[in-house]
Amino acid sequence: MIDFLFVSIPFLVNENKLHGHRLDDIMAITMKVGGDTTIYDKICEERNRLDRDLQKIREKLDNMPEGNISCVKNGKYTKWYISKDGKQTCLSKKKREIAEQLAVKKYLNYLFNDKLSEMMALEQYIQY
Repeated sequence: MIDFLFVSIPFLVNENKLHGHRLDDIMAITMKVGGDTTIYDKICEERNRLDRDLQKIREKLDNMPEGNISCVKNGKYTKWYISKDGKQTCLSKKKREIAEQLAVKKYLNYLFNDKLSEMMALEQYIQY
């Protein structure tokens, strides 16, 4: 029995280093990590962690101001524009706090989409 599986399975498949073993056999390997934990269990743990992360991000996004921010460089000046309801307006530098909140919102949206893609990949992996 193998105590730890150090190399990821996609790496083994990509490098053709399965050494005559079927992928199904390798997937069924049990690792000892504080008890018997299967790869499936680890994937489920990761999926649950991602689900919790997505929930936290959703809660933060619900408290953010409406609209999207875009920054435009004009010579040596930078202008902030807010897009809301199909209209784009210039944001004054005095409203920096709103600009910062919208920038954080944009980052959280990217982070949410990244984690959601990872979650969908894990779902596909489990269904296989």
